Amino acid sequence: MTTESPAAARARELASAFAASLVQGDFGTMRRLLAPDCRAEWFGVELEGERIVEHAGHEWARLRREFDERRLEPHVESAGADGANRAEIAFTEYLMKVPVLWHRRRWRVRLAFDEAGRIARLAIDESAEDRDAYARYRERCGLETPGTN
Repeated sequence: MTTESPAAARARELASAFAASLVQGDFGTMRRLLAPDCRAEWFGVELEGERIVEHAGHEWARLRREFDERRLEPHVESAGADGANRAEIAFTEYLMKVPVLWHRRRWRVRLAFDEAGRIARLAIDESAEDRDAYARYRERCGLETPGTN
């Protein structure tokens, strides 16, 4: 049985807490996890500091308005590997808009932690195939692509 190093366990704990903040829309927790000067690339949008939390809240609310149901399932795939202060989370997002069928969207979050154990850098992205499939699903639902209106 392999046990995680203390650094890997801490990275996993922080990544799990960040994932839970996205799932639950808990932006107070997200704010506490981010370093004040945290930098992010959120599906291609460059953000820094408090703007990250504001953007996350806006996106969370928009998705709740646009879809009849939304579920997020995170899985921390790597944390603290080789002693690095990093973690990666895979998300599967299930979206449903009546009368259109469910859509499964996959995306990844990469986190880098500072010495204080706060998130110093994060990147959220998806594959080109997932991005295209999501755009087609939004079109079938009669929804505009975010950022185009």
